[in-house]
Amino acid sequence: MMSLKDQLDNCEYLLADAEMAGDWNAVRRFKEYRLRLVRQLCRQRAAGLCA
Repeated sequence: MMSLKDQLDNCEYLLADAEMAGDWNAVRRFKEYRLRLVRQLCRQRAAGLCA
């Protein structure tokens, strides 16, 4: 299972690819997904679940 940080890194990579390809629907989806991942990561850190 991938960590949230790994998922975020992968999302950033895919977002950059979508932007370069001009696939604006994919860009929107990856930005929304990135926001969800960042929020999850912040909640984990606030709860002291990760270093």
